[in-house]
Parts: sequence; C-alpha cells; structure tokens
Amino acid sequence: DADVGIGGREEEDLAPPTEGYVAVEGGTSFHVPSCRLVLGKATTRELSRRDVVTSGLAPCRVCDPPAVVA
Repeated sequence: DADVGIGGREEEDLAPPTEGYVAVEGGTSFHVPSCRLVLGKATTRELSRRDVVTSGLAPCRVCDPPAVVA
C-alpha cells in the first residue's frame, strides 16, 4: 500500500514527473522536471511536447532541455 500524503493524494503522485517538460506558472521558460530552478515550486505545471511548441516558452539556460521542433 502507498502512503497517503497531502490532500489524500498518494506520495508517488506528489513527486515531480521524470519525463517531459515543466514550467512555472507565469514563467518564460520550460524545464526538465529535475531542473533545480523548478524543484519544490508549488506552481509548476507539466507540459507536453505540443504545449512547449505552442506556448512560446524558451528553453531554460540552466537545465538545457532537449530541443523541441514543431
């Protein structure tokens, strides 16, 4: 059995995603989920490849996420 965490969500659900991209709400860059600039931020959201292409967000200069081509 998984431990239940904040708000009744399972602890595994609270971990950051390990694939794809994330962005901070109101931010101007997209990041890999393990980027030190977004870890622990409560306002991050997961992004699909399509989200990144259509969002106009720039790649983070710290984590340098893989290129996303339209």
